[in-house]
Amino acid sequence: MESDKLNELFENKHFLLNKEIDSLLSKLFEESLCMFKGYVVYNEGAFFKKYFIYDSIEIEFVHERTSLEYSLKILGKVINLLEYDNRIVAAEVASEKNILFVFNVMKRYLEEQNYLSR
Repeated sequence: MESDKLNELFENKHFLLNKEIDSLLSKLFEESLCMFKGYVVYNEGAFFKKYFIYDSIEIEFVHERTSLEYSLKILGKVINLLEYDNRIVAAEVASEKNILFVFNVMKRYLEEQNYLSR
């Protein structure tokens, strides 16, 4: 039953292309975290990396082949999002559903820790 719920939250069979990931991330940050500035670090072939920076907070999204990697750093310290919401481990592929889930987990963490009200 728990597995069925996770399958509804995540999409690990289909992934977005770099251009689609860039567009989705730009839209999400513009609409919800507009104080962050985005920087594409690498976008070639099957590899894409984009940072978003605000104050002492750095968010990174990486797409390599099909996989989705991400990190949240505050004052240079990596925040273990798995400890905050262990469902995030199921976001394996760079699909729209997975990117939205990871983005929302990061946003919720920042809001609950009052990092966005500074």
